[in-house]
Amino acid sequence: MACRMTDFGQAGHSIMSIQEINRLAAERVPDISVRVEEDFHRHDVIRSLEGSDNIGIELGVAGGVFSRRMVESGKFKAFYGVDLYADHHDTAEYVHALKHVGIAENYKLLRMSFDDALALFDDNYFDFVYFDGYAHTGEEGGKSFVDWYQKVKVGGVVAGDDYDDDWPLVKWAVNSFANELGVQLHVTGRTETTNQSRYPSWFFTKEREFDFKRPLSEELLSLGQRAKEERKRLPSPPPVQRSQITLSPEQILQICDKLCAQDPSKAREIMAIAKRHAKALRRSA
Repeated sequence: MACRMTDFGQAGHSIMSIQEINRLAAERVPDISVRVEEDFHRHDVIRSLEGSDNIGIELGVAGGVFSRRMVESGKFKAFYGVDLYADHHDTAEYVHALKHVGIAENYKLLRMSFDDALALFDDNYFDFVYFDGYAHTGEEGGKSFVDWYQKVKVGGVVAGDDYDDDWPLVKWAVNSFANELGVQLHVTGRTETTNQSRYPSWFFTKEREFDFKRPLSEELLSLGQRAKEERKRLPSPPPVQRSQITLSPEQILQICDKLCAQDPSKAREIMAIAKRHAKALRRSA
């Protein structure tokens, strides 16, 4: 085993499949005390937060389901989301997330990397941080946890998604994180059938400041990087087919008539757009 570990550490550019990475990660998950909160869904991880003056952030937003629940909880005076919307996420999903959460709400969705967003906020700025980004890399081999821990106030809640055997790098990183800090790790007992909420979430209360002098695990960090490289090497999944409703030119004009009645000041603009689309549809028919 010692020789194998040495080879692993030195073979920085050898190719490993996702399956091999996950198998190795599953073998390395530290055994720690985990308290399952049987009646908790993932949106319940903020139960311990008091008042309505909290500041929170979700790292990895996708369609905005979790961020919306946080905004609607009434516990936050400000809530942030960070997502690069690159790779399999795209501009359409970014716009969808903004609309889903509500662009008029106390919500700011930052289209950037976690590393870039880190510099925007002072230490001890947040009452709540939720990691839901790079499950396939174990949240960058635990690097995201170490980087963002200092941004949370003592007494705040640190939490994240995907605490499941399907994501052994996440379990390895989370267990190492909690073990290093000496905190009690909690895991939600209830999940949902939707893709965004089908795995348990983990959480704990930040009890003290902690100066991480090193990564949670050099091996974990290396495996996380390999998983990231392997993900880039694999072919991109086909784009998600979004449902479409096809309207006839007459239906388009009828809808625009109603819109014009609701807002006469924009009638000319609305009808011009409608006629353009109707004409294009007739041409392509």
